[in-house]
Amino acid sequence: MIVDCPHCFRRVITNDDGSCPSCGNDPSKAGNSDPNLRPARIASEEELPDVCIGCGVPTPLRRKFVRRRTSPHASEAGESVGGVGGFLLAIVFRFLLQDNKQTVSIKLPVCQSCSTKEPTVLHIDFDNYEADFVVHRLFWDALRQKRKDRET
Repeated sequence: MIVDCPHCFRRVITNDDGSCPSCGNDPSKAGNSDPNLRPARIASEEELPDVCIGCGVPTPLRRKFVRRRTSPHASEAGESVGGVGGFLLAIVFRFLLQDNKQTVSIKLPVCQSCSTKEPTVLHIDFDNYEADFVVHRLFWDALRQKRKDRET
C-alpha cells in the first residue's frame, strides 16, 4: 500500500510490518511530526506566493536557494574513446565546456525570522529543475491556490 509518511514526508510502500522503509516509523501514527508541515515540489521558474515556507506568515522577502552538480553526461564522450585520449577528452568536456553544470535555483519566500534557517530539502531533480521541500501548510495552501488560478 502506498502512503505518505508524516515523519519523513516521503511517499512509500510500507514494509510488511507497516513501518516506513525510509525512516522506520509507523506512517499511521503522527507521533512527533508537526501537522502544519507538508512536502511541496517547487520548480525553478515558478512564481511563488508571498507566504513564508517555514512558518506561513505573509512576507515579500525572498531567499535564493541554489544547488549545482556536474552533469553525469559531461564525461560520456571521453569514456567512449577510452585510454589516455579518452581521459583527456573527458577533461575537455568537464572543464572547458560551460554546459557541464546543472543548476537548480529557486527564490523561496521567507520571513525575517526564518531567513537564517536552511530550508529542509527532500529531493533535488536537476533534470527538471525543481526541488522538494518541507513547507508550512499555509504556504502549501497558497501555492495550490496560485497554481489553480494559473490553470484557469
